[in-house]
Amino acid sequence: MCQCSDTQAQSIREQIRHEELMIYNRIHWMLTFQGFLFASLAIISNTNADAHIRSVLLNTIPLLGATAGLLAFIGIVGAYMHMHEIRRPLIKAAENIGKDFGAAGMARWMGRANSGLLPVILIFAWIKLYFELT
Repeated sequence: MCQCSDTQAQSIREQIRHEELMIYNRIHWMLTFQGFLFASLAIISNTNADAHIRSVLLNTIPLLGATAGLLAFIGIVGAYMHMHEIRRPLIKAAENIGKDFGAAGMARWMGRANSGLLPVILIFAWIKLYFELT
């Protein structure tokens, strides 16, 4: 049976809050960067710049966007994996006294869907744009 003191439980909760903040920051920075890339793509596609430079930028920007989405996704998955590991003692302790600790099952996955799927959707959008522009 796993026993957690109040200070251990508080420390675990603080670590979870930290990971949740990191997920929020990753999504925020990813969306900000994606917005700049989409705007850059629109500007470049509407200019009469040198054909070679335009071609290079039209090929590079979607790759940057997809890579940024992939890196954000990896960071978010890593944060959720870490949260699962640090929650384990609290989940076990709650089960031992017949209580729940946090959402479980489908509710947990539904709560994580936007942070996990948003980078994936953007990756596919950038890949589609890449193949449309080349």
